[in-house]
Amino acid sequence: MYEKLFSVATAVERVTGQRLDPSSLQRWRKKGVSGVTLNTVRVGGRRMCSKADVRQFLEKVTAQADGEQASGVAHTNRQRQAAINQAEVDLDKFGI
Repeated sequence: MYEKLFSVATAVERVTGQRLDPSSLQRWRKKGVSGVTLNTVRVGGRRMCSKADVRQFLEKVTAQADGEQASGVAHTNRQRQAAINQAEVDLDKFGI
């Protein structure tokens, strides 16, 4: 079952309790913040999203700002390479 969809402005307002400038909402959707974009869908020519989409976006942006990894994916090249090296060691250990 799908979540209820709202206009982007309404969804953000219901989650945050604040009305944001439409240009901020467009930027969140198109360019994102710190590499995180707001997930939206197009319904009849209008962009819409769920409150869960807004919450997920805000959680990821906050985690990014706090230097955490919201998705568990390595962010820097050094972290990424260390994760690759560890995965290769693990695969060799299991003979894969």
